[in-house]
Amino acid sequence: YQRRVRAPPSLAGSSSFVLDTTVRSVQFFQNLFNQSYSFPKLDSLLVPRRGGAMENWGLIMYDTNRWPNPQDPNQSFDDVQASTNTISHEVSHQWWGNSITCTWWNETYINEGFARYYGYVAINALFPEWNNWEQFVRTKTLPALNIDQSGLYPAVIKPSNIGGNNSLGTTLGSAFDIITYNKGGSINRMFAEFLGPTWDKAMISFLNTYKFANPTLDDLIHSLQEAGFEDAHHLRTWLTTPGFPVVYLELDSPRNIIRLSQKPSSLAQRSQLWYIPLTIIAFDSALNPIGNPIKTNFSLAGPIVVPIPPNTNFVIGNPDTVGYFGVRYTPENWEKILSVTSNSSTLVKLSTISNLFVVIGGCHELLTLGFNLTRSLTNEKDPTVWRSILSQWDLILHHFYLESYYGKMELFLAKNLETLVAYVGWNSTVNPNVDKSFRELVLFTSVYFEDPVSLAQALTIYQDFTVKNKSIPVEVTKAVFWAAVRSRTDPILEYNRISEIYTKALIENDEWLASSALIGLMGSIEPYLCEKTLYQIIDTNNSTTLLEKIEFAFQMIKLNPAGKIFATYYITSKFADIERWYGEGTYLERIPNMLVESTSTVVERETIYRFFNEHYQKFSEAFIRRCVQQVDFNIQFVSCNSQSLERFFTN
Repeated sequence: YQRRVRAPPSLAGSSSFVLDTTVRSVQFFQNLFNQSYSFPKLDSLLVPRRGGAMENWGLIMYDTNRWPNPQDPNQSFDDVQASTNTISHEVSHQWWGNSITCTWWNETYINEGFARYYGYVAINALFPEWNNWEQFVRTKTLPALNIDQSGLYPAVIKPSNIGGNNSLGTTLGSAFDIITYNKGGSINRMFAEFLGPTWDKAMISFLNTYKFANPTLDDLIHSLQEAGFEDAHHLRTWLTTPGFPVVYLELDSPRNIIRLSQKPSSLAQRSQLWYIPLTIIAFDSALNPIGNPIKTNFSLAGPIVVPIPPNTNFVIGNPDTVGYFGVRYTPENWEKILSVTSNSSTLVKLSTISNLFVVIGGCHELLTLGFNLTRSLTNEKDPTVWRSILSQWDLILHHFYLESYYGKMELFLAKNLETLVAYVGWNSTVNPNVDKSFRELVLFTSVYFEDPVSLAQALTIYQDFTVKNKSIPVEVTKAVFWAAVRSRTDPILEYNRISEIYTKALIENDEWLASSALIGLMGSIEPYLCEKTLYQIIDTNNSTTLLEKIEFAFQMIKLNPAGKIFATYYITSKFADIERWYGEGTYLERIPNMLVESTSTVVERETIYRFFNEHYQKFSEAFIRRCVQQVDFNIQFVSCNSQSLERFFTN
């Protein structure tokens, strides 16, 4: 087949990387699926500002932010890895989506869930030194678990009348949500690892039997059964049921057994049972693994009994986060896991983070365990681990901003970041090997948590910038601007300065500086300045206002309690503008959905109720019901943790 790349000459170096990765991915999939690429050409085309990437048969199109450029010093390794995974994802679509295609949008999983999984399979094989499954767990499995734990979001397989009137209120756009892609891909990974060669055999048969056809979930299950997986019908439960299970794991050392049981991820969910493939590692008192991993599966409520080696001191379930579920332990077992976490592999650390925050999010455990886990990682340097745990705190912390101990929560986390801040440094000369995007994350988070040392350092850099005209290192700009705008000395003056920087950066098309300045503007402690920022970003008279710009504004302003108040007001009072930009359907749901995710007080709930009462005709009954239930879920989460957190920070 003919293979070409079309991109500006300035990207010649990266174009050769894109071409090479594309060709190698095609060869990998041809061998894996025992099926040749079935089109006479495969072009890769860079299309700036198209958004994401698209797997047209024979012509894959990429936006600039999906075009890996290892030679660009401003593109972090994390960015290069993510963009390279996009290449293999789109190439895998030449089989999953183009060679075979789902019958209807409700089973988009057959296209996207498999492309998500096999894209990572390919890059893990082509670049084994990248440890690609670590990024999969952090950026795909964990975000899916986070959004899915309430059991309120539609399942992977959507209603057959998707796009019309249906009980779940799923519009056509929901076929392409995080659940379809990331939960679908994670479930595929779980069963592929569990079944091994049987899975591979089934996929080869499936692709070749239904080439140029439109297979269904029933056909997929039949192919798995034909390959030897008699229990393949259980896959249907995973794909058609919202939420996921939490495995309760109780160690009984004197009897050399483990008792296993399962409950839905949200305690508010109806009773549901899943077929769970589970791996367990047993450890002795010297913290060494005992024998081979224990592999089992169960589909009963439990408890069921699994034998373990003698002298087992504690166990870890789902150690590599291959399984799409959480694991809850006894307090003694948690304590022992946390004591060894710092010496574990990256995947085991990710497993601990995943299991702990999943069970915390469903109110199976208390949030104090999350603080203890963070404390156990004080000396951790691995970017993958810290990106994961900080993303969990980003989802949780804002729910408590009105609680009396909120400031102590921030200071606790800031204190446990001190070693990491010193490691990454405020300029690249401190540690030139640190990934720039990781340095940016750590320093911004430390300033956001109002660590006094980091705030002072950020303000010193800002003063040198304004007084001595010294440049600010790119990766610390967000932290510096955020600190400056929140300065208690003259916040209005600093706001106006950074507003000028923002305007100038837009004129000069400096997207990085503009976004950094914008984040700083959203950090103001004055609600009316947050209001000014929103109106500056969102021009109500401009019909071409970019939707991603609007969403970026609301996502960032949620980080700021002062801004959050006004963002709520803006959405509820200026909804006509939002409706004009987004139109009807799934996209219109995105803004109120963002608001609901961060709503966790009774007063805020009343605002949400009034909003939906006024605009009920714009949304499906199911979407409104889900939003209201999500708010109640958030309030319950704060309530079930408040007393223990009060005691924790008092002590």
